[in-house]
Amino acid sequence: VNNQTDAFFWSPDGRSVVVTREVGAGRVRPDVRFLRVAAADGAAAELFDVPAPLGAYAVGFDSTGALLSVTISGSGSHLLRDGADVVLLSAQITRDWRLSPDGGRIAFIETNLENGLRYVARTKLVDGSESRDVEAQGAGGMGQQLGAAWKPGEATATFGREPSGAARSSEIGEVQAQSVAGFDVPLA
Repeated sequence: VNNQTDAFFWSPDGRSVVVTREVGAGRVRPDVRFLRVAAADGAAAELFDVPAPLGAYAVGFDSTGALLSVTISGSGSHLLRDGADVVLLSAQITRDWRLSPDGGRIAFIETNLENGLRYVARTKLVDGSESRDVEAQGAGGMGQQLGAAWKPGEATATFGREPSGAARSSEIGEVQAQSVAGFDVPLA
């Protein structure tokens, strides 16, 4: 199970967690070190360092057990496999990363600034052989997309969508909670 929290990411076997630590205190942008910490005894093993990123986040494990992570830098958002750059996800900042059940694709939200701020749903292959977008459910139409999830056994990701403008009442993704308009954000 790929169970992500803000502070750590569980390994597939549940015997360890992957955490990050800033290295180089006092620097404007410190390096980020990825560590694997054993659940049984707390022993930490260094995995790799990312030099001076804007952000570095564990995303999950592929089918071979390699750690996939996303780093954000001035050139955009990059997918790494065990610390090695695999593919440019976007020239923009990304968020809400989720791996497909088979570990072969990644769904995410691109924070696109090309024509004003827009949150756009995207999916990419993680093996680096192709960097084309893959079809994603719930990504069409107007409005902002937030959150990503994969149903077990399904080939497309599902994204939350905040409807825009006059179409709000008929758009998928809108919910009413305690008389306040809102939207669904899929988590898993």
